[in-house]
Amino acid sequence: MGHYGLGRHAQFVEAKDLLIFLRLLYAVYYVYDIGLFFTKVSALLLLSRIFPWHANAKWFNYTLIATHCLNCAWLAGIIFGTIFMCTPVQKGWDSLLPGHCGTAQHLWLGSAIPSVIIDLIILVLPLPKIWSLEMAARRR
Repeated sequence: MGHYGLGRHAQFVEAKDLLIFLRLLYAVYYVYDIGLFFTKVSALLLLSRIFPWHANAKWFNYTLIATHCLNCAWLAGIIFGTIFMCTPVQKGWDSLLPGHCGTAQHLWLGSAIPSVIIDLIILVLPLPKIWSLEMAARRR
């Protein structure tokens, strides 16, 4: 992206390079969201391995599955939201086309808030298991 104008003001980038840059930037939205999705999947799978299925209370296992489902729903929502934010889709990277786009801030907030909630669930989920360990609080 640096070759096509990353780090330079848009007025100093040639029109053909700016269009390529904006297409690449549009693609980066998907790469970022998919990377974030797999990071959360990795954390959830780590919890599954640390706390085996048979040794957990039902609430823990159900919460783990529900968090996986929330993560998948979040990814589907943000992918479809990004695709269909503009009509036609190409207007997402080419603002000169006729059509209209939704507000990007709404899409980002709609992505960030559920993402943070899923992160908090992943962070808080092992705490009751850690607190119930029979060892000194300092070692836990």
